[in-house]
Amino acid sequence: SEVTPTAVRDHIRQAEFSTVYGTVSFDDTGVINKNMLVYQWQPDPGLQITYPENVAQSSPIYPMPDWSER
Repeated sequence: SEVTPTAVRDHIRQAEFSTVYGTVSFDDTGVINKNMLVYQWQPDPGLQITYPENVAQSSPIYPMPDWSER
């Protein structure tokens, strides 16, 4: 059978996948069933969770300073 974008989308919406992030699945709109974390490497203390706000360790640095200013 032919692999089409629609067929791939439909399969993803009904399947579960084992990943390094755990078992994930997607709802009918394509949204993942896990809360995603956003990390940013910051000068001090290093790797920080910046989103979602309820678990953020620090605010994101944006816009990022030029290399000469870091």
